[in-house]
This record gives sequence, structure tokens and C-alpha cells, in this order.
Amino acid sequence: MNNRRDQGDGTSIAKYDKSTEHQSSFRHKIEEINEKEVVHKTDYEVGEGATYTGQMKEVENESNQKVFIKHGKGTQIWQDGAKYDGDWRNGMAEGQGNFHHANGDVYTGEFY
Repeated sequence: MNNRRDQGDGTSIAKYDKSTEHQSSFRHKIEEINEKEVVHKTDYEVGEGATYTGQMKEVENESNQKVFIKHGKGTQIWQDGAKYDGDWRNGMAEGQGNFHHANGDVYTGEFY
């Protein structure tokens, strides 16, 4: 059983009851990538000293300016050495990936 409780600030806390877990109990369906709308970028600056290499798509931001967002397969590396390698959708890590923390810990799994 998955339970989400809204915190009132745009975040939520999820509680998970393993006693009701099934092999396919939770699968987040991610959007398919349209290969015609993505381009490959290398060492693209994404803010705060982080760089991204991978697929991106061009969108209009709130100011009607054309900007690139992470979309498809790619790798982002932060200044502290942390790294995410995996699926991206609309600028967010979403789907299968690996997150390497700066301290050496690694999470491999699904992001959403």
C-alpha cells in the first residue's frame, strides 16, 4: 500500500507498507522519447557549476525564450563530484538511472 501525505508546501511524504508488496506493485510509466525532438549536447552548463552531456530538447520558457532541457538519456555531473547517469524527462531525472553521491554511495533504480 502506498500512502502519500501532502505537506502543504508542494512536497509530500510517502509511506510504504512492504506487507502488501507484489513483484509489479509499483511501476511509474515514463513518457516515450521522440527521437525527432531531441539533440545531443556535450558539457552543457546547467547551473551552479554542473554540466550535462546527453539528449536534450528545445522548449520555450516563461519569457518565451528558446531553451534546452534535459530529455532522454544523459549524465549530469555536479561540482562536488556527484553524478546522475540515466533517463531524463522534461528536465528532471525520471526513469532508470544511477546516482553516485559525492561520498561514494550509489543508488541504482527508478527515479520519478
